[in-house]
This record gives sequence, structure tokens and C-alpha cells, in this order.
Amino acid sequence: MKSFNRFLIAGGFALGASFLGAPSVMAQVSSGTVDIGGTVESTLNIDITAVGGVDTGLDLGGEGTDNGETIVKVADIIIRTNNDAGLSLTMTEGDMTATGSDTPLAYQVAVTDDGVTALTGDFGGGLVESYSQVGGAAPNLGADGTLAQDISISYDPPQNLDAGDYTATITLTVADL
Repeated sequence: MKSFNRFLIAGGFALGASFLGAPSVMAQVSSGTVDIGGTVESTLNIDITAVGGVDTGLDLGGEGTDNGETIVKVADIIIRTNNDAGLSLTMTEGDMTATGSDTPLAYQVAVTDDGVTALTGDFGGGLVESYSQVGGAAPNLGADGTLAQDISISYDPPQNLDAGDYTATITLTVADL
């Protein structure tokens, strides 16, 4: 029996050595990456709709009657942006002039919320309005990034204004903040 046990022990060592000497089979792991991304283009535009008649029908007085300060809504605007930081709106103001006239008619521009009538105190405060981010979204911007405003002018024609067709152009510019 001793020789049989020795045979089993020797055989076990030989069998174990053959497993240990054989190359082991291990699972291999490999990995890779996939880059993803996209681009969102800046959306910033302004739609301006002039109020009917403001291009030729303003009451400029000047015929011997003092009209005093006149405030007229001249346009509706809608600004669209996808910039949550907000935007700035810059407007020009200056003089209406007529060919052959030596007397320009000064005007000022004001912006108000849509449907809000401009008042005397709304003019002369500067030509840049900023709508900047407060608490995560630009104030007054709708969920779709729109801002609706009204543009008005104020002018005070002199009692005697030279005859002619007075004109001017108001330029509105929007920029992302």
C-alpha cells in the first residue's frame, strides 16, 4: 500500500506540474472611447415693424402753433436670442432734417415693454438697454428666447419750422452680452 500511495503522490505532483507549466488561459479585457458632441449656433436677430404712418404722417407742427413735446410710438420690435446671459439693444437718435431747411428737428428714442406707453421720463436716459441674466434666465425673455418691446420717439417742434419733408432713420442693433 505504501508503494501505491507513493505512486499516487508522485503522479499528483507530475499532474500538478503539467498544469502549472502549461500557459494559463485568462480572459482579456479591452476598452475604447466614443467622442460625442455638437454645435449650437448663436441665434440673435431683431424683427422691426414700423407703426403705420410714422414714415410720412408725423405731426410736426411748425405752422405757428406750439405743439409742445410730442411722444409717438414708432415701432414694435421682437428680439430673439439663445444666449441666457442676455443681450443689449442700442438705438440711434438725432435730428429729422428736410432738404433746403436750416432747422433740424431733434428727437429722442425710448424703449418700453410691449404695450407700455412711453412717458417723458423714459427719454434721454441713454441709448443702450441691457437685458442681462438674473437667476438663470435673462429677464423679460420668453421661454423661446424672445423679447417684445415698443420703440417711441419724443420731439418738440418749434412754433415756426421750415417747410419740407422731414426724415430720419433710427437704427436698432442687438448684441449678445
